Amino acid sequence: MSDRARHAAAAAVIVAAALLVFGPALAKREVFMFRDHSDYFQPLRLFTAQHLRVWRLPLWNPYNGSGEPWLANPQTAVFYPPAWLFLILPFPTAYVAYLFVHSLILGGGAYRLFARRAAPLAAVGGAVALMISGPVISMLDVSNNFTTFAWLPLLIFCALEERHLAAAVVLAMSFLAGEPFLAAIAALIFAILARRAKTIAVVGSFAAGLSAIQLLPFLELVAKSDRVGFGHHDGLESSMAARDWLRMIVPQRLMRLPQQQFILVAYVSLFVVLLAVFGCFALIREQRRSALMGWLSLLIVAALFACGPRWLALIPIEMSRFPARLVPYVALSLVALAVAGWNRAAGKSAAVSVVLTIAIAADLWIAARPLLATAPFTRARVPYPQAIGRTSKILQDYGEHLLTAGARTSWIAGYTNLFELRFAATTAAPMTLRRYDDLLAGARPRLDLLRAISTGYILSAQPLGLEAVAQSQRIVVYRVPNPLPMAYVIAPGGAEMPPRALAIDASSARVRVDTASGGTVVVTQNDDSGWRVAVDGRDAPKKLAFGALRAVDVGPGKHEIVWIYRPFSLVAGAAITLLTIAAMMVVRSRALILSR
Repeated sequence: MSDRARHAAAAAVIVAAALLVFGPALAKREVFMFRDHSDYFQPLRLFTAQHLRVWRLPLWNPYNGSGEPWLANPQTAVFYPPAWLFLILPFPTAYVAYLFVHSLILGGGAYRLFARRAAPLAAVGGAVALMISGPVISMLDVSNNFTTFAWLPLLIFCALEERHLAAAVVLAMSFLAGEPFLAAIAALIFAILARRAKTIAVVGSFAAGLSAIQLLPFLELVAKSDRVGFGHHDGLESSMAARDWLRMIVPQRLMRLPQQQFILVAYVSLFVVLLAVFGCFALIREQRRSALMGWLSLLIVAALFACGPRWLALIPIEMSRFPARLVPYVALSLVALAVAGWNRAAGKSAAVSVVLTIAIAADLWIAARPLLATAPFTRARVPYPQAIGRTSKILQDYGEHLLTAGARTSWIAGYTNLFELRFAATTAAPMTLRRYDDLLAGARPRLDLLRAISTGYILSAQPLGLEAVAQSQRIVVYRVPNPLPMAYVIAPGGAEMPPRALAIDASSARVRVDTASGGTVVVTQNDDSGWRVAVDGRDAPKKLAFGALRAVDVGPGKHEIVWIYRPFSLVAGAAITLLTIAAMMVVRSRALILSR
């Protein structure tokens, strides 16, 4: 069989393995519903796609956390090419197809990486084992982790093969896929493999330039967010305990102990672990000690990090939350070592390799199946009347125990409010503006301040002494008396007056007021450096209300106040990205000319 035929057969097997996981959902036109699928990533993807489909950049989300930078959050993946599937396919199909494509990227990259030193049969078996492994499938509902990790095998392949331009593109894709922490790990792995400072600098510069359109807004957001500072401990809760590592070789159905909350299925198959042990001896016998040490080093470092050592809380930038998400790197290392053992034991035996691949795939699929439940897509997720949250904000009062006393839908958890465009005082974003965090912390016990920031409803499992207007399970919706509108005028004497008209969208806000004495017009949305304000068509100096929200002074009479959001970091990032694309095209053209 020719090399082309072998690679084509391997590609067919990888597609078949991906279809084993995603095929049923695609065929039924349903979506995955487990955990963050339903209340975080589906509304996030839908809100983003709805704007892009009408050729509008979703720069700002006015519905959560009193407004938050939206495009600056890499999880929105606005500039990530695979995410453009949401522009051309029906949403349920696009949601599953997006994950399916990344499963192919992961499997294809793993095959190319393993096939450098192993027979195609062993390499494709290893690719399938990685694609369906429990740690990888466990990342599907936190899809930005899954999509970023999917590029890692291909990046390692490009580094080992010294394909520098391709490495820059892959590294940029891993960041644009939405998880900066895992992208930083990928960059570190590339630097260790590349070794030469010049190569690292060139590839790093090109990768940073390609992703600058997303990178610069993200860095600006981080600098102003709650992620900067010492003493973060909450993320260490999702760490791997000693018993959790047993689940890599024992399926969850055979264990009765509590399971890890981030990597719900850690199983990588006993077959893979046994082959990995044999692979260590095979690499020693073949005198490939550098490969052995490389994979063992990745395995050990990833495992130590996944255990959540206390020193992680000392890092001043909290990008290392949920240490257990490093378990897929342990799985990658085990599978790579297993391929070495597979290659030594049965790499040339088609019959043995086919049976082994099927056995591993079936074993892993059975273990991961509980995570693959699907249902028809619907936006009707919030179990309360639509009037709740449409003109004033909802505040979730979780108390000490998050999401207790009711399902996630009852709490309007995550971004489910976006399905019906309800306003929420809280946000599900991975980072929030520090000024708003401080404001909300002070407002929670004060009804007067909650009124002033347009909070009209509180969800709570505890009695609050307010009027109850709805209930789901043990979660009660209480009405805050007389909340102020989303924009209003504070007169010199302190009186508050509603606007004549108000319109808020993803990049602007328009307010019309009529005031006999003038005053301060407050829009109960967060301020940000990208916001500019004009009063009656003329630029005006903006000010802060309550230390965080947007405000501007106006004189007596009728006025139209227009707020426009145009962050400079996006403009600068776009310019750098375009220049980088042009530079890479020049470099590539020169390389082609010289090769002739």
